[in-house]
Amino acid sequence: MGFLRTLRQAVITALVIIILLVVAAAVYLLFFSPRHNFTNTTAAAANGQPALFAPTAPAENAKEGVAIQAIPPTVAAGTEMSVVATTNATSRCTIKVDPSSARQNDPDLAPQTADDYGTVSWNWRVSPSAPLGSQTLTITCVYHGRTGVVAGTYQVSR
Repeated sequence: MGFLRTLRQAVITALVIIILLVVAAAVYLLFFSPRHNFTNTTAAAANGQPALFAPTAPAENAKEGVAIQAIPPTVAAGTEMSVVATTNATSRCTIKVDPSSARQNDPDLAPQTADDYGTVSWNWRVSPSAPLGSQTLTITCVYHGRTGVVAGTYQVSR
């Protein structure tokens, strides 16, 4: 009989704890969760596509930073290479790659202006005669006189 009483108390205690956790979660969601007000941007609305959120322009005194979001670890010589970076919206960005990896003055490597979300990208063909092994590229972005720089590496293979 003592065992059943202990078991019953354990089950009741577990149920009370579960109920308290559910109530606490409901209170948290009701009072403390962030409220999202998703709106359509003018550009997205013009294209007939709803946007999840409207971009917010950074302050003119915002610090400039840049981060590589996508770079392939390996690329075959003579094939397409793509790099995606993020920075402040409307930053002016340049990319420098090893001269032996791309044509000099390649228009695909021209300076780019980051979009309203701060995304900037380049796509170019790696030279078929690019040296094998590790290559470095450098992205420099400028926003209201402030500069951010990031370097990335990739391997060239045959």
